[in-house]
Amino acid sequence: MNIDQDSHFQVFSIGFVRNPFSTRSEVPVVGGPAVIEVLPRFVEGLEAIGRASHIIVLAFLHLADRGVLRARPRRVDPAAPLCGVFASRSPDRPNPVSVTVMPLLRVEGNRLHVDHCDLMDGTPVIDIKTYSPGMDCVFCAATVRRARVSATSDELLRAFLVRDLENHVGSEQARSPASRAALDAVLWAVRRFDADARDGAFRVTTNRGGETVDALMALMGATWASGRVQVSDWEGPTRFVFEYAGQRASVTVTPDGQREG
Repeated sequence: MNIDQDSHFQVFSIGFVRNPFSTRSEVPVVGGPAVIEVLPRFVEGLEAIGRASHIIVLAFLHLADRGVLRARPRRVDPAAPLCGVFASRSPDRPNPVSVTVMPLLRVEGNRLHVDHCDLMDGTPVIDIKTYSPGMDCVFCAATVRRARVSATSDELLRAFLVRDLENHVGSEQARSPASRAALDAVLWAVRRFDADARDGAFRVTTNRGGETVDALMALMGATWASGRVQVSDWEGPTRFVFEYAGQRASVTVTPDGQREG
């Protein structure tokens, strides 16, 4: 087949999204629970999909504005500068195909129960692939968030951080007291410095190891070798000392779980 500049390709639905969100504005920014209902003639293609904990769902955003070439994260920071749509995650784009990694909770026949689905009810699904940690995860990847921390609500900022935490350590460990203490501390420091936790200049020292360090690396996009997360032998309650752009701030988690700046 000869491919020219104006070629068109045939893509068809293999299923549809089922959830309570009937409009784009109702869909949580970080997604929510949903069912991917696969059409009967494609059910054979789901064989063994339950062996994967996560799947990649490709969908066609049928209500998108296909004339958009510049966009901004309107729901998070309406005052953020415009950029090219191909440098964004805007749902409005010339070919509105979305790609979302979703936890696969369970399989019931032709119904895939998922979470973190950022698609509205009735969205056509055009493909499903199993997620491969080795090939699909690029933990060291860097980007600049266009939405300002100061313009992001506490609720949404926490949701973004929880997603990073769960993606790195799993949902069970993300709920542990050590992980939650690290999450609360990072959220506090991000607000204090008005900075992205994944900024290479954002550093922390703590007097706890194990799950606390795991969580800090997940939330900050740091590796042990980078030196951005360090462990001290301080005694007493869990303590975090953050540094960013010449600033320094500490927070202590008391035995009853309260934070003291």
